[in-house]
Order: sequence, then C-alpha cells, then structure tokens
Amino acid sequence: MKQSQDHSFSRSMENESNQLRISILPAPAQGHMIPMIDIAKAFAIRGAKITIITSPAFAAIFLKQIERANQLGLEFHVQTVKFPSTEVGMPDDWENTDAVAYNQNLPKFAVALSLLRELVLHILEKRRPDCLVTYFYFAWATDIAARLKIPRLAFGDVITRHQPQKGVSCDSETFLMPHLPGDIGAFGWAFRKPIQAPKPFHPKLTRNQLPPHSRQEVGTDLSKLQREAFESEAKGFGTNFNSFYELEKDYANYYKNVLGRNVKMNKKNEH
Repeated sequence: MKQSQDHSFSRSMENESNQLRISILPAPAQGHMIPMIDIAKAFAIRGAKITIITSPAFAAIFLKQIERANQLGLEFHVQTVKFPSTEVGMPDDWENTDAVAYNQNLPKFAVALSLLRELVLHILEKRRPDCLVTYFYFAWATDIAARLKIPRLAFGDVITRHQPQKGVSCDSETFLMPHLPGDIGAFGWAFRKPIQAPKPFHPKLTRNQLPPHSRQEVGTDLSKLQREAFESEAKGFGTNFNSFYELEKDYANYYKNVLGRNVKMNKKNEH
C-alpha cells in the first residue's frame, strides 16, 4: 500500500495510553456529511477524540446525533466556521449544496471551497490534531496537513483517469467506461453485489448519466479544483470509504493495485 508520507497513524490508533485527536472536515452537503459522521463514530468507538469542523447550519442539523454519541461515552466536539458564500457572490445563507440550484452555483461553490483553507488552518493550528480527515475536494487539505506534520485522509473519490466522456460529440452519445472491475447500472452507479461479468468489463454510459462536475469543460474553476483534488489525494496518507472490504473487495483491490492508492475500509462486522 502506498505510503507517501512518513506518519505513525496506525501505531497511534493502537496506543491506548494516548488519546488520538482527529479533526473531521465534511463537505457542506448532507449526503456527504452523513457518512463522514459514521466514519467519525468508527474512530471514536476506538477511543479517538473527534472534532467536526462545519458551518453553523450543519452543526444545528446534526446536533442531536452528536449529543447522542457523547451520551454513549464517545467524545465529539463541533467547531463552526462560516462558509464564504458572500465572498463568491452567493447568498449569505447559502451554506450547502442542497440550498439552491446545485448546477447553477457549482462553479462558485468550487471557489468557496478554496477560500476555506486559511479559516480551517487557523482552527487546526489551535487544536493541533493528530490526523485530518476531509472531503475529497478540499484540495488544499494535504498541504496544510503536511505543514502541521500530520496525516490527511481523504473521504471518497471519483475515478477520472480515462475520462472517455470527453471524446463524444453530445450528451446522449454512448461511450465505453474502461477497466472497471464490475457492472454498471442504468444510472451509472456500481451495483453492490457479486459480479459475474468477464474482466475487464467495459460498460456503456452517456454524459447525461454522469454527475454535473464530470461534465464540466476543461479550464473552468471546477475542472481546476477537480485536477488539484486528485493531485492532493495522491500525495496524502490515503482515502477512507464508508464501506467494508468484503462487500466491495474488487473495487478496493482496483483502487490499491491499479491506481496505486492507499485505501482504508472497515472489516466485516466492524462497520
């Protein structure tokens, strides 16, 4: 497994005499924050002290879950940070991808993510965590983690190594998705079940079936953010997925052996 940074993350988790402090920086989107809180709970169950860095609006949404975790003896803290929406021309109360028309505001949202860097760095310099776990698209997270001499784990990823969607003339034209170790459903999502298809499998998709950020033209702020995020993730300690190896071992092995990345997943019955 790739180890591009010399950190003792695993050894720290095993050392019960020292409580590991982990800062979690989720995406400002409810669909991403829910699994990241699940991951935070998995760390806390193993004795880690968790600080979730999020906007005031999201802190209010998940307050009951965090209070329940603390009642169970887990140690959760919340540090709020104002999302820089007005700085990029969005409404002051626009703090997440569910609040307004997502597609129309995606470029501004990408710029806002980059503006969080100094605000988050200031928080981390005060709290001095042992590890930073962030949303994949916080491209600057690996650099500030290196500055603090701690490992950074990315959450989630979108594989865009081949980008065959760039070679079609319209959104409805089909293209082949090469080398994925599994079947692809009608909406472009991988089925979570044993696959009998021959390997390598080459499913057909159209650009209409892809998420908006995968349809962006090269040269936009969003495409720049995406490129920087992949470069950042490749330099980090690894990537964490809210799943377990026995369920999606083909994809875990592909991520490790083909892409050369350090993937972190739970074992069966530990999720």
